[in-house]
This record gives sequence, structure tokens and C-alpha cells, in this order.
Amino acid sequence: MARLPLPGGDDGNWGDILNTFLTTAHNTDGTLKTGSVDVGQLSAAAPINGQVLSYNGTKFNWIAAGGNGYTFNIRHISADAVAVAYDMLFIDSVSSGAVTVTLPAPAANATVRVKRLAANGNGAQVAAPGGSYIDAAAGVGTHTLNNLFDSQDFWSDGSNWYRV
Repeated sequence: MARLPLPGGDDGNWGDILNTFLTTAHNTDGTLKTGSVDVGQLSAAAPINGQVLSYNGTKFNWIAAGGNGYTFNIRHISADAVAVAYDMLFIDSVSSGAVTVTLPAPAANATVRVKRLAANGNGAQVAAPGGSYIDAAAGVGTHTLNNLFDSQDFWSDGSNWYRV
């Protein structure tokens, strides 16, 4: 049976004993063997699709993926679209003309991400909805993604949208 080396004992055998112990749960490259850790050992509850394991300093918890505790709704578009909070929009084509993404009504801490994947010359624009602005500048209601692979995140304080 594998065991850990004993302090003050096992002289000259520490490496062999420790390696034998580690191979019960690890592959030779250091990765975990399949089935060596069960979900039940990590948390009292099993995760739901899209969650990741997080450690808060005292225990493990399953949380939504994403740096801020939310997941993005991924959508590919090639025509005008109205975003919803936590959308990640990929503009795939602007071949039939300019594409405008309209941000949703501002809501505190809402985020929208827009990326242009279209190479042709028509415009790709992000617009704030009526009554709100981008970067809180009166009269600035749009942001243009001019080039292939341009991207921009937008965050709302509940009144306006900001480029981040």
C-alpha cells in the first residue's frame, strides 16, 4: 500500500516512497489520473453546465464562468442587431452594407463585447440606445470598428455605456 515517507525514518528511501505514493493519483507527467478526483470530493454540490470551480480562501464553490462571475451569450451576426446584457457579438460579414449593433438600455454593471471578424470595407458600428451615450459624452452615441479584428468591450453604470 502506498504511503507518505515518515519524518525521521525511511532514510535513503524518501524519493521512492514519495513517488510510489504520488503515482496512485498522478500520471508520470504530473497530470491527474482519470477518476482520481470525484466531483463530490471538491464540493457538496455538482456543477451545472458552464460553471467553473473557484476557491474563495476557505472552500471550493462552483460559479459561472467569466472573470466577473457571468458568462457571455456568444452570437455571430452579419446584419443589424440589438445586443442584450452579456452578449459577445462577432460581426462575421458586412458585405451587404454597414452593420450596427445597438447596445441594450443601460443597466448597472452590464457588459457587452463586440468584435469585427469581417474583412471587407463596409462599416461596423456600435450605438448607444436613445437617451444614453458612450463614455457619457453628450452627443456621442456611437463607436466604430473600422478594421478587421477590432474589438471593444462596453460597460454600463446604469445610465450610460463606457468603452473599457
